[in-house]
Amino acid sequence: MSDLSTKTAFNKENAPELLGQLLRVLKSQGMDDSIAAIKRCGLTRKLNDEWMDDTRNRQKRKRDRRASASRVAAAYTAAKVYSLRDFQRKAADVDKAIGAAYMEALGLKGMWDTFEAIPSKQEPLYDGNMKTMNGLRDAQILSGDVYIALKRYR
Repeated sequence: MSDLSTKTAFNKENAPELLGQLLRVLKSQGMDDSIAAIKRCGLTRKLNDEWMDDTRNRQKRKRDRRASASRVAAAYTAAKVYSLRDFQRKAADVDKAIGAAYMEALGLKGMWDTFEAIPSKQEPLYDGNMKTMNGLRDAQILSGDVYIALKRYR
């Protein structure tokens, strides 16, 4: 029972602390030659130096991430002044994206059209795809109108 009271907890993720624990155990067991060999090769100094460099680097990366996050947040909170050209580009992007989505839906329809007859289980899916295509067609007409209106806007 007395052995339990003399045990001390240590951080197993901290290499210098682990090495210190090893040295304490070796000393308590009277293994002075092993201690001398560890110290002679400079392991304690090398480990401590590398550990401190790594800790400093981790802290620097953490500071850099925080600074970067605050810069990004500041960029989002700053009110951007949009030009007509920005609106025209975005309208063109929307029109192009809806057109691409329509073409993908058309490609899916084309795959079903290769069947001699659409399987009864897939008929609701085919109908859903047709509704999607109709919705995308309507959206493309509207987005095209917005794009043309912005293009002509002066």
